[in-house]
Amino acid sequence: MPSQSRIQQVELLREKLQEADAVFVCEYRGLNVSKITALRSAIRGAGGEMNVAKNTLMEIALRQESMPVPDSVKTGPNAFTIAKGDAAAVAKVIRDFSREKGNEALVIKEAILGDHILSADQVRALADLPSREVLLAQL
Repeated sequence: MPSQSRIQQVELLREKLQEADAVFVCEYRGLNVSKITALRSAIRGAGGEMNVAKNTLMEIALRQESMPVPDSVKTGPNAFTIAKGDAAAVAKVIRDFSREKGNEALVIKEAILGDHILSADQVRALADLPSREVLLAQL
Protein backbone atom coordinates (compact mmCIF):
# COMPACT_ATOMS: atom_id res chain seq x y z
CA MET A 1 0.00 0.00 0.00
CA PRO A 2 1.44 3.40 -0.97
CA SER A 3 2.32 5.78 1.83
CA GLN A 4 0.43 9.01 2.34
CA SER A 5 3.47 11.10 1.37
CA ARG A 6 3.82 9.23 -1.95
CA ILE A 7 0.13 9.76 -2.69
CA GLN A 8 0.56 13.49 -1.97
CA GLN A 9 3.64 13.68 -4.21
CA VAL A 10 1.77 12.06 -7.10
CA GLU A 11 -1.15 14.43 -6.58
CA LEU A 12 1.20 17.44 -6.61
CA LEU A 13 2.83 16.19 -9.82
CA ARG A 14 -0.61 15.69 -11.39
CA GLU A 15 -1.59 19.27 -10.56
CA LYS A 16 1.57 20.54 -12.23
CA LEU A 17 1.06 18.30 -15.27
CA GLN A 18 -2.48 19.63 -15.74
CA GLU A 19 -0.99 23.09 -16.37
CA ALA A 20 1.82 21.79 -18.59
CA ASP A 21 2.20 22.48 -22.29
CA ALA A 22 5.35 20.34 -22.38
CA VAL A 23 7.44 18.17 -20.06
CA PHE A 24 11.18 17.82 -20.64
CA VAL A 25 13.09 14.84 -19.22
CA CYS A 26 16.77 15.56 -18.51
CA GLU A 27 19.54 13.72 -16.74
CA TYR A 28 21.33 15.98 -14.29
CA ARG A 29 23.88 13.57 -12.76
CA GLY A 30 27.15 15.44 -12.23
CA LEU A 31 25.74 18.95 -11.77
CA ASN A 32 26.44 20.57 -8.43
CA VAL A 33 23.81 22.37 -6.36
CA SER A 34 24.79 25.88 -7.50
CA LYS A 35 24.47 24.91 -11.17
CA ILE A 36 21.11 23.23 -10.61
CA THR A 37 19.92 26.34 -8.76
CA ALA A 38 21.05 28.55 -11.66
CA LEU A 39 19.27 26.26 -14.13
CA ARG A 40 16.05 26.31 -12.09
CA SER A 41 16.17 30.10 -11.99
CA ALA A 42 16.69 30.36 -15.76
CA ILE A 43 13.85 27.92 -16.41
CA ARG A 44 11.54 29.87 -14.10
CA GLY A 45 12.36 33.01 -16.09
CA ALA A 46 11.25 31.26 -19.29
CA GLY A 47 7.92 30.17 -17.80
CA GLY A 48 8.83 26.68 -16.64
CA GLU A 49 9.47 24.78 -13.47
CA MET A 50 12.11 22.12 -12.85
CA ASN A 51 11.31 19.27 -10.46
CA VAL A 52 13.24 16.25 -9.31
CA ALA A 53 10.89 13.38 -8.51
CA LYS A 54 11.12 9.64 -8.24
CA ASN A 55 10.74 8.15 -11.70
CA THR A 56 7.98 5.78 -10.63
CA LEU A 57 5.95 8.62 -9.11
CA MET A 58 6.28 10.69 -12.29
CA GLU A 59 5.28 7.67 -14.36
CA ILE A 60 2.17 7.15 -12.22
CA ALA A 61 1.26 10.85 -12.48
CA LEU A 62 1.71 10.84 -16.28
CA ARG A 63 -0.47 7.74 -16.65
CA GLN A 64 -3.17 9.20 -14.39
CA GLU A 65 -3.20 12.34 -16.55
CA SER A 66 -3.44 10.18 -19.72
CA MET A 67 -0.14 11.52 -21.00
CA PRO A 68 2.38 9.41 -22.91
CA VAL A 69 5.24 8.01 -20.82
CA PRO A 70 8.68 8.27 -22.45
CA ASP A 71 11.03 5.32 -21.91
CA SER A 72 13.62 7.69 -20.42
CA VAL A 73 11.33 8.32 -17.42
CA LYS A 74 12.10 4.80 -16.24
CA THR A 75 15.90 5.06 -16.07
CA GLY A 76 18.49 7.21 -14.36
CA PRO A 77 18.20 10.24 -12.11
CA ASN A 78 15.87 12.58 -13.96
CA ALA A 79 14.87 16.20 -13.65
CA PHE A 80 11.44 16.97 -15.05
CA THR A 81 10.92 20.44 -16.44
CA ILE A 82 7.32 21.48 -16.89
CA ALA A 83 6.77 24.24 -19.44
CA LYS A 84 3.73 26.44 -19.00
CA GLY A 85 3.26 28.53 -22.12
CA ASP A 86 6.13 28.77 -24.59
CA ALA A 87 7.68 25.29 -24.70
CA ALA A 88 10.30 26.44 -27.22
CA ALA A 89 11.59 29.11 -24.81
CA VAL A 90 12.02 26.55 -22.03
CA ALA A 91 13.70 24.10 -24.44
CA LYS A 92 16.07 26.88 -25.49
CA VAL A 93 17.05 27.59 -21.87
CA ILE A 94 17.77 23.91 -21.22
CA ARG A 95 19.73 23.51 -24.47
CA ASP A 96 21.78 26.67 -23.94
CA PHE A 97 22.55 25.73 -20.34
CA SER A 98 23.73 22.24 -21.37
CA ARG A 99 26.06 23.80 -23.98
CA GLU A 100 27.86 26.00 -21.45
CA LYS A 101 31.30 24.90 -20.32
CA GLY A 102 31.04 22.75 -17.22
CA ASN A 103 27.37 21.92 -17.74
CA GLU A 104 27.84 19.03 -20.16
CA ALA A 105 26.42 16.70 -17.50
CA LEU A 106 22.92 18.02 -18.24
CA VAL A 107 21.56 15.73 -20.95
CA ILE A 108 18.21 16.24 -22.66
CA LYS A 109 16.67 12.78 -22.97
CA GLU A 110 13.13 13.25 -24.29
CA ALA A 111 10.08 15.45 -23.95
CA ILE A 112 6.32 15.27 -24.03
CA LEU A 113 4.63 17.90 -26.17
CA GLY A 114 0.88 17.49 -26.30
CA ASP A 115 0.24 13.82 -27.01
CA HIS A 116 3.63 13.26 -28.63
CA ILE A 117 6.96 12.08 -27.31
CA LEU A 118 9.89 14.04 -28.75
CA SER A 119 13.39 12.62 -29.05
CA ALA A 120 16.42 14.60 -27.89
CA ASP A 121 17.05 15.72 -31.50
CA GLN A 122 13.46 16.92 -31.83
CA VAL A 123 13.79 18.86 -28.57
CA ARG A 124 16.93 20.55 -29.92
CA ALA A 125 15.00 21.41 -33.12
CA LEU A 126 12.21 22.87 -30.97
CA ALA A 127 14.81 24.97 -29.13
CA ASP A 128 16.05 26.33 -32.48
CA LEU A 129 12.62 27.77 -33.29
CA PRO A 130 12.22 31.52 -32.88
CA SER A 131 9.98 32.76 -30.08
CA ARG A 132 6.21 32.75 -30.47
CA GLU A 133 6.17 36.52 -30.88
CA VAL A 134 8.76 36.40 -33.69
CA LEU A 135 6.83 33.66 -35.48
CA LEU A 136 3.60 35.66 -35.24
CA ALA A 137 5.38 38.77 -36.52
CA GLN A 138 6.62 36.80 -39.54
CA LEU A 139 3.02 36.07 -40.54
